[in-house]
Amino acid sequence: MKPYVAAYLRVSSRNGRQTTDSQRHAIKAYVQTHRLKPVKYFEDKATGRNEQRPAFQTMMDEARQGKLSKIIVWKMDRIGRTAIETIRTIQELMSLSVDIHVITQGLTFDKSPYSMFLIQLFSCLSELESSQISERIRAGLDVARENGVKLGRRNDHKKRAKLIKWQAQGVAVKIQAQRLGISRSAIYAMRQRIAKPNGE
Repeated sequence: MKPYVAAYLRVSSRNGRQTTDSQRHAIKAYVQTHRLKPVKYFEDKATGRNEQRPAFQTMMDEARQGKLSKIIVWKMDRIGRTAIETIRTIQELMSLSVDIHVITQGLTFDKSPYSMFLIQLFSCLSELESSQISERIRAGLDVARENGVKLGRRNDHKKRAKLIKWQAQGVAVKIQAQRLGISRSAIYAMRQRIAKPNGE
C-alpha cells in the first residue's frame, strides 16, 4: 500500500465554540496547490482539563508502521504541547522518513541539511528555555520557603509548583484555573500567598 499524507488538526477549546474549520480550509488549499494525495485527516479537540490526543497518537502509530509519507499541520504548536515535546516528535518523524509541513510558518522538515540545521537550532533554544524555566521554578520555591511559606500537603505543593511554572511561562490565569480545576479567584489567592506568605 502506498504511504499516504496525513493532515493533523487540533483545537484547544476554552468555551466549546472553537473549531478546526480555519485549519482544515488552509490544509485543503495547501493539499490542492501541491497536488498531494491520498490524504487522511486526524482531528483532536483538547480542553484545559482534557489534553489527551487520541487522533494524534493513532497518526504516530501509523507513522511508525510506515504508512505515512508526510504530515501537514497548520502551526508547529499543533505537533506538541511544549517546545521540547514538539522537537522530539519532529525528530522521531524525520527518523521515520516522514516529512512535516508547517503551513503558516512555511517550514518543511525532511532529511535535507537545512532541516537538520533548523531542528538542531530549535532543540538548543528549547533546552535553553527549559533550563531557564526550571531555574525560575526552583528560585520561586526557595524564596517561598525562605519567607516562611508552608507548602502544605503533597497535592498542594504540586499545585503551587505548577502555578509558579505557568506564571514563568506566561500562561493566562483562566487557563491555569482550568488546568487545576479551581476558580480564577483561587488562583489569585494562591498567588498572593506565595508573594506575601506572612500576610504583609
